[in-house]
Amino acid sequence: MEGEHRWTERDIQLALWRSFGKKSVIVMPNFCPTMWEECDVWRVLESRLAVEYEVKVSRADYSRERSSKPSKMYAMEKRNVYSPSYFYYVCQTGLLQAKDMPEWAGLIECDWVDGHPGFAATRIVRRRAPKRHSRQATPEDIERARTGSVCRMWRLMGNGHEVPHEEIAAGDRTVAE
Repeated sequence: MEGEHRWTERDIQLALWRSFGKKSVIVMPNFCPTMWEECDVWRVLESRLAVEYEVKVSRADYSRERSSKPSKMYAMEKRNVYSPSYFYYVCQTGLLQAKDMPEWAGLIECDWVDGHPGFAATRIVRRRAPKRHSRQATPEDIERARTGSVCRMWRLMGNGHEVPHEEIAAGDRTVAE
């Protein structure tokens, strides 16, 4: 393990975005859909079903998640319609085991292509997430995620200059049409 790259949450979020970006309606990091909790990565499939990817960078992080968010775990178990249709834990290869996942969760492992940190990463689905329900993501959540991504980009590139949210939203709709 000495000298081995340890994945960060951002590394995994970027790997997921690169992998799913063109095959999705939207892939958004750190997004909170209506009536749900913040997702490390929220993805909307072309079928409009939502998928949550919960990134774990350590076993302690996984254990803490399970014990600190009992309402989220209960909602997933009971198939709450505001929860995502699919839920995956995502981690570096070898960190978690599929046998330790709750019955409602899948497991994806990530590894760098050729073992080197960089642009490309592989995804290995160790356990497929079962479909929890068929409720589609709302158009409002999709629009809010799109608008939010543009706002974040402007904040990152604007050197602290805040562009009015309404102006960005209007511009985003114009570009999308």
